Amino acid sequence: MRVPSFRIADIATVTAGQSAPQGAGWFSEKGTPFIRAGSLEFLCKGEPETACEKIDSDAAARLNLRLFPKDTIVFAKSGMSAKLGRIYRLKVPSFLVSHLAAIIPGSDVLPGYLHRWIERNPPARLIPNEAYPSIRLSEIENLRVPLPPLSKQMLIVATLDKADIMRRKRRHMTKLTDEFLRSLFLDMFGDPASNPKKFPLARVDELLSTVRAGIRTGPFGASLKKYEYQNMGIPVWGIESIENGRFTGHTSLYISTAKFEQLSAYDVQDGDILISRAGTVGRMCVARPVVPKSIIGTNLIRVVLDTTEIFPDVFVELFVRFPTRVDALRMNQKGNSYSFLNPRVLKDVIIPVPPVKLQQKYVSLRERVTRVNKCLGESYTAQDDLFNSIAQRAFRGEM
Repeated sequence: MRVPSFRIADIATVTAGQSAPQGAGWFSEKGTPFIRAGSLEFLCKGEPETACEKIDSDAAARLNLRLFPKDTIVFAKSGMSAKLGRIYRLKVPSFLVSHLAAIIPGSDVLPGYLHRWIERNPPARLIPNEAYPSIRLSEIENLRVPLPPLSKQMLIVATLDKADIMRRKRRHMTKLTDEFLRSLFLDMFGDPASNPKKFPLARVDELLSTVRAGIRTGPFGASLKKYEYQNMGIPVWGIESIENGRFTGHTSLYISTAKFEQLSAYDVQDGDILISRAGTVGRMCVARPVVPKSIIGTNLIRVVLDTTEIFPDVFVELFVRFPTRVDALRMNQKGNSYSFLNPRVLKDVIIPVPPVKLQQKYVSLRERVTRVNKCLGESYTAQDDLFNSIAQRAFRGEM
């Protein structure tokens, strides 16, 4: 049976949030959550809206903020966050920043059904220019959604929710292994902030490779122009290539082999450290590319260490476990939503340097845990494939 389809504009209201209040004085300990594009990272992992900033009713009235109802579906419509595919459904009424699109379901569609359909058909595919990501509300309004009767929508939502529970359990197991690694790091090295084991201190500049450029910012301006990007070829790693301290290997930007030869000074090798320098400043990971050739993009910094002094995994952990070090690298300290990481300041940051043998022991134990995580990941991939198969059948009208 063919399921009729409707424009999202015909079954829901499509709108966007409002400009963020400028200054910490507008926010309070109690009130209504104010959700930013960056908030979606932890909200999509199950954290509550109460973890977001809050605005009380008096401040909201003075700012003339619009309150979005429970079950509003939100996702980033501009900036690099728009490429990450994070779709969230409000559990409580909230205020939204202007970078977020908001879809308020009407009476003919279940919020859970529309949410699952949008997850299956991510709005990121509407971005016309990957280098300058932005999604028009009119494009969202014109998306067509298959719309079975409400009873069938309920069945589809219940089936997908059950399958999703199994996926979340696997994610929780991965989270537990991450917590073990954190405990292991603190047990072996102590808190990097206080350095209780009295390890010798060194400036980052003293730990850099002398064989390759120690710190290099990605190409920009005339070095790499928008028209030189391709749909296939040599990968150009960006902010989406780093998530939760891990190298994802994800990118949507590529260059030709000839262009790579021109930009070979920006190449990425196994063990290099990648740091986001714009937008979500301070994301950091050890690169583990499976391709022989790749480069960093405009919004990344590459760090190459002298591995006889410090292991890349330990270096990243020292920063990840001490986030104020990342904050110190910002070029502005005013809490702006968009700031830049200063590579010159990075060189002067002082960090504790544990003995190489102790670092080696940690890296060995970490690799064992990583292998366990890999097995969990493979299991998760299988469950993810099953979930996607069920979703595909459901939205084709085969359930």
